[in-house]
Amino acid sequence: MVARWWDGAELWIIGLPFLPQVAIVALIVVPLCFVLARWLDAVGSAVYYRVLRRGAHRAGETGPQLGDGAAEARNGEH
Repeated sequence: MVARWWDGAELWIIGLPFLPQVAIVALIVVPLCFVLARWLDAVGSAVYYRVLRRGAHRAGETGPQLGDGAAEARNGEH
């Protein structure tokens, strides 16, 4: 059902003249991709920090805290 809908939407966009295609991409597709990228970044960061904490916990360390990177950036350390 989703594939059929996508095929119809794709054919509709392809059938449009160039300027409406550009407008649809600029107004809908680009912001949608931006939101999706931000969401994927947040999910990836959460998973990454959870895995780091688990690995540090096994090694007997406290592990990185979410605010550590910001404190280091303010101090000029990288």
